[in-house]
Amino acid sequence: MQNWKIMGFTVVAAFCSMNVYGEGKVAMGVQGGLTFPEFNFKNTSPSSQYSNSDGWLGGVFGEFGIWTITLRPELNYVVKPYTVANIAKVKNHSIEIPVLVKVNPLSGFIVSPFFLVGPQWSKQIRSEVTTLGSTTTFSDTANRWDLAGLVGVGLEFNVAENIALNLQGRYALGFRDIDSSAIEMKTRSFYALAGISVQDAF
Repeated sequence: MQNWKIMGFTVVAAFCSMNVYGEGKVAMGVQGGLTFPEFNFKNTSPSSQYSNSDGWLGGVFGEFGIWTITLRPELNYVVKPYTVANIAKVKNHSIEIPVLVKVNPLSGFIVSPFFLVGPQWSKQIRSEVTTLGSTTTFSDTANRWDLAGLVGVGLEFNVAENIALNLQGRYALGFRDIDSSAIEMKTRSFYALAGISVQDAF
């Protein structure tokens, strides 16, 4: 009889777990934070004259799927600056569109870690150039679209029934040469982000 009780309790617990983790989720949110870009240059001498600067990001995101695994498309406005020594300071303004898979195996808890992975498409929409020293003109040629692979980790805080906060760090590795001149430029970026979302089950 004791064995039947244990088996019955196990079945009920498994059924409840399936209900929790198999339940659908939909969420919408906003996020923002800092970017730490690294521009890698080739076919320029010396490449050390290029230095990286910190930027920022603001955007919106959605999530849908089951509570454990969700698809997370985003639309982000990103500023990534760099400096060409004694020549110019450049701020690249871009749109970035990541389409990420979010894995959160402990999503039923108040605080839960999660993992992000997926591709990211980006395109410069404008640039700000400030010339330095005796330089009178400088043309920013980092205007091609890019495709990157992105990975990230974070913590989610379920602060209310339908409200969640998240903190995360990301790394994106760009695959394409984004410079339209003879110089080859590829990007790598770290991100430190915070976000808030409204979520519901379906």
